[in-house]
Amino acid sequence: MKADVWPARPLLSSCRLATLLQPIRGRWAIVVAQRFGSRHRQEGPAPKGLKLVWVLFRDTFRYDPSGRERLSTQLIFVILLAALSIGTWSVVMEIDQVINADAKVISSAKLQTIEHFEGGRIERIHVKAGDAVKPGDLLLTLSPLQAQNEFTVSNQQSALLQIRAARIEAELQGRQSFTLPAGVAASYADTLRTETSLLRERQAQLASGIRQRQAEIASIEAKLKAAIAGQDAIEQERVITARLVERGLEPRISLVRIERAIAEAQGAIAQAQEEIGKSKASIETLRDEYRSNLVAELAKVQSELVASRASVSLTKDKLDRSLLRSPTQGIVNRVLVSTVGGTVKPGERVIEIVPAQAELLVEARVAPQSIGYLAAGQRALIKFSTYDFAVYGAAQGEVTVVGSDSVMDEKGLPFFLVQIRMPEGFTPLNQLKAPLIPGMTAQIDIITGKRTVFSYLFSPITRTMQSAFRER
Repeated sequence: MKADVWPARPLLSSCRLATLLQPIRGRWAIVVAQRFGSRHRQEGPAPKGLKLVWVLFRDTFRYDPSGRERLSTQLIFVILLAALSIGTWSVVMEIDQVINADAKVISSAKLQTIEHFEGGRIERIHVKAGDAVKPGDLLLTLSPLQAQNEFTVSNQQSALLQIRAARIEAELQGRQSFTLPAGVAASYADTLRTETSLLRERQAQLASGIRQRQAEIASIEAKLKAAIAGQDAIEQERVITARLVERGLEPRISLVRIERAIAEAQGAIAQAQEEIGKSKASIETLRDEYRSNLVAELAKVQSELVASRASVSLTKDKLDRSLLRSPTQGIVNRVLVSTVGGTVKPGERVIEIVPAQAELLVEARVAPQSIGYLAAGQRALIKFSTYDFAVYGAAQGEVTVVGSDSVMDEKGLPFFLVQIRMPEGFTPLNQLKAPLIPGMTAQIDIITGKRTVFSYLFSPITRTMQSAFRER
């Protein structure tokens, strides 16, 4: 006989099987006993698995004209079947294990803090928190009076030095006039006329000194010419006297006097020539000194002009800083001043801007007892408090950074910082074009693994049994 065929004698009689199923009572026990007792031992192989369940279900819900005990039997069967289904589902069905934490949206880039170097009095505030700004947008206006005065003084000094330098260059080139340098306003025409007059006056002084020395040279040259003529006459007289002395017609002393006169004439001529040379040299010296003074004065003026131009640049920069502008594109995070007419101290922080190009992240605070289950790469669900989770759903994120050490919050409680990257371009309210901005709060569920419903329901019992009967 085959293994799956009932033996000739039943292992259990119908009475014995009904007795064992007495707690179940009712029609179902009778059906089981009759179906699998001696009465049906000749019907072939016993049903197994789902076929057995189907046979029991069919016999249980088979129409019974009497109707007695039918309802209770069916109810018991349904309860057992439901319990079996729920038990099977709890063993097979897996659910996510998550760690919950509070979080907020942050920027991957540091806040752009706008400070004012010199400080000043606030004249107007042009932005507020949450405003979008572009490079060059006006944020804050400070009173420009002091900076404007300093810039005006520096600009005037620079213009005067440029005109003076142009006048000196004209003197060096021997020109009698010059024009306003490029970049100097026409309002400095009076200064130009004054410097032109000074140019001509100095040139006139030089010319006068040269003429004076030339007159001296002319006078000396006249004396030299007379001395040379006198020397020629004495030379002729000496020749005649020498002949007379040789003939004895003239005493020799006369010849000596004539030779002395010749020597004196030669000395006068040499002295005159020397004076002429000195006078000519004095003219060159006068010109050289004039030119040297001009070169030295020009170098000094150019040095002052360099410093003046630097001062103009600094004061202009200071004047421009009275208009505080955005250096980058982003969103105003905080305006740290709020009083028009108040003062800003030098180096004081005024406005914070979150750069728009920076990636937005979610930073969560995780309790120390949960940090051991976290690792980079885990998935996370991000539920923004600003947007209703039931309406807009949650964003899928990924853990990128898990803090290596705990930090303390305001209450002195430790926590770990965990950063989560959101999907690129995520916007919960696409239809309203509502962007995410730093500072928004959120609730995150970090998925750390999976577990069955059965293990979740019975884990308290399991933990209790594992720790029971161990106390001393």
